Amino acid sequence: MDRLNIEGTYIHVHAADGTLKTTKSFTHATVSFDLIARTVAFGQLPPVSVPDELELADGIELKLRLVAPDGTLRKQTRVGVLRSNGKAPVILRIPGMAKSPAKFSPSDGWTIEVYKYRCYFSHTGLKTDGEIPEWLKASIARQRNYWNRLSYLCREARRKCSPVPVQEIVCFVHATILPAINVFNDSLAREGSKEKIKHPAKFKVEEPGLDAL
Repeated sequence: MDRLNIEGTYIHVHAADGTLKTTKSFTHATVSFDLIARTVAFGQLPPVSVPDELELADGIELKLRLVAPDGTLRKQTRVGVLRSNGKAPVILRIPGMAKSPAKFSPSDGWTIEVYKYRCYFSHTGLKTDGEIPEWLKASIARQRNYWNRLSYLCREARRKCSPVPVQEIVCFVHATILPAINVFNDSLAREGSKEKIKHPAKFKVEEPGLDAL
């Protein structure tokens, strides 16, 4: 910011440049007034002097308006109430993220409404509270066909796997996999390490199946 001056009921804040950082500092940042130095700082921007005629006290409402470097009035305005802090009584602040007063009230119809819909999918044999719409029936059919197709592909993939005798799988698990896990855990040389590997539950049964691998 470059300087401040009072025009009517507004305090004109003259921007040193027209960057987005400066604009956001005016509209969103905390405004801090130093009563001793008679300066004001917008967020992290360097402080500037406050006009002598500007009264500063806890509870006073200030109306601010941004002015471009060329002197033209910008549309950004800000209204805030000065608040003191017990830890730093010489500093008065206007909290950040301030918003200009709304021009339209909810009664004028300027509201945003959010509608949430929940769909309940059904199938043959399940009682419902009414007739299922056609678009929902089509969606149910697509979902059924999709899952049936996935189940078929998974089943065919398992059937095409090379047949392995159960005893051979059992020997491989007990002679290779489980000892390798134990060796790794023992190599850590400390109990309760987060790096320890737990024995998979499907390996601990008497006859682990192909799905365990």
